Amino acid sequence: MTATPRKFANSDQIRASAEDMLRRFRQTMYGLDDVARLCLVAFYCGGHVLLEGNPGLGKTDLVKKLAGILNLNFGRIQFTPDLMPADITGTNQPDFNNGMLSRFEFNPGPVLKHHILLGDEINRATPKTQAAMLEAMAEKQVTVLGTRRPTLKPFMVLATQNPIDQEGTYSLPEAQLDRFMFHIDMPSPRRDSIQAILRKTTGADSRGEGRIESPQNEAVSDGGDAAAGSSGHDPFAEALQDHREVAAAISSVRPSPSLEKHVCNLVFAFDGSESEYAGTLSGNFRKARELAAAVTQYAIGPRSAIAMMNGAKAWFLLCGDGKREFASTSDLNRIVVAALRHRLKLDFSWREKFASHAKINVRHPALMELLILELCRLTSPDDEAHEVFQTHSSRLKELSS
Repeated sequence: MTATPRKFANSDQIRASAEDMLRRFRQTMYGLDDVARLCLVAFYCGGHVLLEGNPGLGKTDLVKKLAGILNLNFGRIQFTPDLMPADITGTNQPDFNNGMLSRFEFNPGPVLKHHILLGDEINRATPKTQAAMLEAMAEKQVTVLGTRRPTLKPFMVLATQNPIDQEGTYSLPEAQLDRFMFHIDMPSPRRDSIQAILRKTTGADSRGEGRIESPQNEAVSDGGDAAAGSSGHDPFAEALQDHREVAAAISSVRPSPSLEKHVCNLVFAFDGSESEYAGTLSGNFRKARELAAAVTQYAIGPRSAIAMMNGAKAWFLLCGDGKREFASTSDLNRIVVAALRHRLKLDFSWREKFASHAKINVRHPALMELLILELCRLTSPDDEAHEVFQTHSSRLKELSS
């Protein structure tokens, strides 16, 4: 059997392909570049994403657009309190012939039929139904009536939840939250983004400029009958090949020694002794352990370290400037908040404790982000990493003040 020729000869070509996808994304989605980058990072790492934000911020449109750009089939589950596990996984259904039951035939659910699956308002489903997603997300398979059935490859869940409407909702348990590689807060649009949205949807603006003509949306394949066209070009097959190559390239990215030390230091800050620290700033590490003990209820685990390392390597390959040889702390800086936001089980009074520690207002809108950045700063293995997170934290304080 002839091997499929490689499409990407080097990392520069992969980076250019990612930038082209982002260019197509921003043609119809405005002000969400960083969210799209994090979603691409998670996709090529085999991870899942939890999108959280108020209604009307474009969470559903974002997932549809990404699926279209990736040329992979897209499915949607609208979670409601009466949704049953079989509605997600599928089940055996009777097949009648001439009014007589002839056999039972398996009818697959959406987790088995789609590469990109939107779990819309996942916190509206009951815990039993939420749990039906757990095996698919963790093991890339489901077990129905004793039979294991694999999901498609690649397979990614992008789930949304509304943080302001708590009536009739069920919070996701920590075990399922940990299955998401990233937890992303959808940002509120800036003025230029709102103006672009208005021009796209309502027509001319106050300056008399006309409607923005959006390019035709990319077709989303159904996964079974991808049209090859007269030229023999098969976008669906090409998308699968792209995924295999990019995922392999991410795995081969080498992290810098400082990045490896930093990821381990972060994990040990929650559950470890000073002897576990690697670097030159052990006094800061002691402060990190004290802060983590004061504001969190239990340690983060190895899955957190995997998410941080894979995320940093993928950001380096897909979104970096191509000027460095290794993934570094600066790449970790771009993904660490999304990787840890949902993994920190915080103490009831964490806001007051951290605000006192950082000498900032307890009502600061970016308190969670600043907490994560402070832990990263205090666990830095060297001065260079320390400066990266110190700068990010200072900038965030200024922007949100």
